[in-house]
Amino acid sequence: GWDRAPQSLLELIRQEGFARIGTMTRMLFGFWIDQRFGLISHAPLYVLFFPAAIWMFRSKSNLKFILIWFAIHFLIICWGAPLGGFAPPSRHMIVLLPLILIPIALMVSGLSGFKRYLAVGTFVLSWFFTVLMFLNFRSLFSNVTWRNPDGVSPFWQDLKLDWLIPNLTATHPSWILVIVWSIGLTVICWLVYPRIRRAETNP
Repeated sequence: GWDRAPQSLLELIRQEGFARIGTMTRMLFGFWIDQRFGLISHAPLYVLFFPAAIWMFRSKSNLKFILIWFAIHFLIICWGAPLGGFAPPSRHMIVLLPLILIPIALMVSGLSGFKRYLAVGTFVLSWFFTVLMFLNFRSLFSNVTWRNPDGVSPFWQDLKLDWLIPNLTATHPSWILVIVWSIGLTVICWLVYPRIRRAETNP
């Protein structure tokens, strides 16, 4: 019952040992590309956060505190408590969306040519997924408790696409699929990353 469930991260680690730490390590990727949790797997636009974060960190922007606050919240809240509840995707990440979107907006505003088209393409694809999720809202909710590590996403299962999206909490995840996704997203980040100008002004 709930009264006997671990009430803190330290209790969970003491109870599950290295298995819990392994799950937390996987979820560093899972919060972005997992089929039940992943932000990017449900809205590809958010892949732009990574080149945007690097761009903002390297530029003369005075808004670097956004990245610091994101990292603090992500590592303490999201990474520390990746599982729990019958919930829609990325529930821990919702509060972080403004911190993710601000760097993206600043970076995209300065893109041109092919890079801008690529960024717009991720937005259009995200909008398409949003329509699909709106039309299949109930299937977004899945059992994401720590007792159901091998659960799948009913949403992607209904679309016959669950085999294409990693399940990072699974007992035996498809690491080949994780590597393919990682390479693909890295390529997109590299293609869209803007060049830093020496005379760049503060946003």
